[in-house]
Amino acid sequence: MKLASKVLNTFAAAAIATPSTISAMETTCNTPYAVTANRGSGNLSFVTSDGATNFLLPLPTSSGATNAPEPMYVNYSKNKIYVGDRANNAVVVLNPEDLMEEATIISDVCEGIFHQWANEEKLVVACDIDNTVAVINLKDNSIKETIDLMDQGPLSINAMQRPHDIVITPSGDAIFVTILASDGSAMDSILKIDTDTSMVVTRIDLPSGTDPHLGLSATSPDLLYSPQQNLGIVAVYNQEDLTEAQTALVVPNAHGIGTATDGKFVYATNIAAGGIGGLATIEAAVGMIDASLVGSALDTPEAVPHNVAVDDDGFVYVTHSGMAADQLSVYSTDVMTGVPTLEDQYMVGTNPFGLAVVEYQCVDDPAENMPTNRPTRKPIGSKSTKSTKRGKSSRRKRGNDISGKSNKRV
Repeated sequence: MKLASKVLNTFAAAAIATPSTISAMETTCNTPYAVTANRGSGNLSFVTSDGATNFLLPLPTSSGATNAPEPMYVNYSKNKIYVGDRANNAVVVLNPEDLMEEATIISDVCEGIFHQWANEEKLVVACDIDNTVAVINLKDNSIKETIDLMDQGPLSINAMQRPHDIVITPSGDAIFVTILASDGSAMDSILKIDTDTSMVVTRIDLPSGTDPHLGLSATSPDLLYSPQQNLGIVAVYNQEDLTEAQTALVVPNAHGIGTATDGKFVYATNIAAGGIGGLATIEAAVGMIDASLVGSALDTPEAVPHNVAVDDDGFVYVTHSGMAADQLSVYSTDVMTGVPTLEDQYMVGTNPFGLAVVEYQCVDDPAENMPTNRPTRKPIGSKSTKSTKRGKSSRRKRGNDISGKSNKRV
């Protein structure tokens, strides 16, 4: 096992505290922080919303690894950090309470690791070279199964298509995967996999080049949110059969998506406008009330706003990607409207890609794990004019099947 150095890499920016040893991680217990996967520099950044903690950790690799690490996406589940390493076909498991503890390396996961998603029991990984979905059991970090997307009968993908984004429902009953076409001869798609049978049960096709991504919200657990970059929309589907649940929301170049922990607000990035209108706020659907855009999209301080994560205090973290990019922007949000306001931006590793919010409890905290000096969510705007009496009743399936009709949604 190649372990991280006992002294972590730090930034020498005057505005950012730069802890130099692993003991500095103790300052982040009971406080949420973002972990970014820096694809270009092969490391992870750990950053609190106020920037008081900001350091780099080289991504560990196995002793048999032949390539420099290439961290792609990050998840936090069961008090562990899971990082996909595309270059070494591995998932790296870290203990946030002791980052110098020997990492667990899950080897031979698949070739072409890209997006991944975790619930409390499983981590699912989209593999765009093998054209598979890898399913990892989080109880023992074993590879539970590999689902071949080219062996799904009439719902199979072909050699000109590849899996890209992926989510698994909190209950674990279904996995949703986006499919990108290599060229105009094939369609982009979204697949639903029944986890009981490991078979694709529903598929919708989209125009080639749509570039669909996926997100979930706790307030609408039967819906699937899908930013679709080259259609300029965030589509909303019924999870049951992938029919359209409502009129799509117009978000130019919609790409990354992140949801507030209570599920009330969803944030989508406009990845291709140089930061103009780079972060859109969506009030998630509840009951029979459709999802809707809140105000105008916010400009971001850097180009290529890519992926989004939100912490329990309502701070929104956005990675800005690119070959030479190295910035993470952080926003506070209005309690009532969810609208973000830029707080600061911080230097991270090169080409930050995926990210996750991590928070663990302090050990033997005499104050019963109550946080201290914790940044708070700021009530920066006026009270929402929308009704606050939104019910929790199940959302009825509405709308028509959009299979074959997606060319009309622009």
